[in-house]
Amino acid sequence: MMDTSGSMKEKVEGTNSTRLQLATRAASASLSYFGTNDAVGLWEFSTHLSGSVDHRQLVPISAKDEEALTRALRNLQPQNDTGLYDTARNAVNAVRAQADADGINAVVLLTDGDNQDPGSVSPAALLAGLRPRAGQPAVRVYPIAFGDDLSEAGKGVLNQIARTTGGRYYQSNDPRDIESVLGDVMSNF
Repeated sequence: MMDTSGSMKEKVEGTNSTRLQLATRAASASLSYFGTNDAVGLWEFSTHLSGSVDHRQLVPISAKDEEALTRALRNLQPQNDTGLYDTARNAVNAVRAQADADGINAVVLLTDGDNQDPGSVSPAALLAGLRPRAGQPAVRVYPIAFGDDLSEAGKGVLNQIARTTGGRYYQSNDPRDIESVLGDVMSNF
């Protein structure tokens, strides 16, 4: 999941790139960590991308299609605000629906901001929805706080998401380090 909120168009100090450009280059580079039999998809999120829906599936979860993923990453455009909570819940549910009992079922969530959708679920409802119910597969979430714009409360929610799902929280205060952070995330797979 890639945050495409308006703040992702900010230039990163010491570079000629925006946050989104650095993040998409890092995501493209991370594709090499996946094998051809690994199922990979891509969602973007901000707010109101389709009516009240805060996310859009760009590449469905299927056998790795590096060309489609790279093309989708290249075409991302920052807009609106950060619609994080509903998107995280819906992404976990989408992975659950296609879970592989023998595989690693996970969501990598990259964001540079706090949830800004006043109509979204609460943090408590989000965390409750991320816990698998009886018979449901576990889906690990690996949130990456990108940059230093997240509030302490926002970082706390991302950390709780990771702990609740058995994932791990990452923080990349310097957006220029995002490629190495994504490499660390991928080493969990």
